[in-house]
Amino acid sequence: MTGDRRRSQSANTAATTGSAALGRSRALMHDAGYSAAIVIAAVGAYLVLSAVVLGVIDDPIIATLAVDGLVIATVLGLRALRPQWLSYTPPAQPSGFWPWALPAFCLAFLAGQSAALGLYELVGSAGFDAAADTREASNPILVLTLTLVAAPVCEEAMMRGLLYPLLRRRVSVLVSALISATVFAAMHANMVQAAATIPMALLLAMVYERTRTLWPVMVLHAVFNLAAMLVPLAVIAALSTPVMTVLLLAAYILALARVFARIQAGPQGGPCL
Repeated sequence: MTGDRRRSQSANTAATTGSAALGRSRALMHDAGYSAAIVIAAVGAYLVLSAVVLGVIDDPIIATLAVDGLVIATVLGLRALRPQWLSYTPPAQPSGFWPWALPAFCLAFLAGQSAALGLYELVGSAGFDAAADTREASNPILVLTLTLVAAPVCEEAMMRGLLYPLLRRRVSVLVSALISATVFAAMHANMVQAAATIPMALLLAMVYERTRTLWPVMVLHAVFNLAAMLVPLAVIAALSTPVMTVLLLAAYILALARVFARIQAGPQGGPCL
């Protein structure tokens, strides 16, 4: 009888373990499908809107400003009218965060710029060259407006104000940050800008996770773009050696890990503002 009871208990334990594993697999598949659908819908809508606007406005800078304005109005309107669609738990806790986040931001800039310049010198980038030629041929006031105002506000509204919180409703901080940062980098459409911006994008996802407001990430993004314009190329070139790039990336990863640890250490989250 004792042997039969043990065999029965073992069978029940195995069945329970198998059911739990199956449940986890199904949950992972559902989360993956949800994440893919969110990314496809957000990026697809942006590309369709861009194609429509570019079909009406010939100047690429003016067209981009128009697209950015429409995206900003749509996302901020959605956040104001339907905040529950983009809210998630646990609550926000911005205090004690910035002493770790600001050094990580500086390292994100230096590591990204160093990696991007090294990559450009190694293999070049026709897409980056084309984007640079477009900016140089355009009205400088419009280019500054796009670089320092419209692009930071639009990109943060879309990535950290829409895509990231929608992902966070179903998946973890780290997964949401990786997906949104990858999409953000890919939408720059060239590997040089992707390499330059992905460290910043990962950090800004953490900043949004901690604060749940858009203005800090928008300001940091604008500062990043301003620094990219003002920091002399010679400084970045001095940092773009393989050894310095590896050291900067290592320091950035350590700083980002510390920021992530601060997020995980206590309650975060709250209303989506």
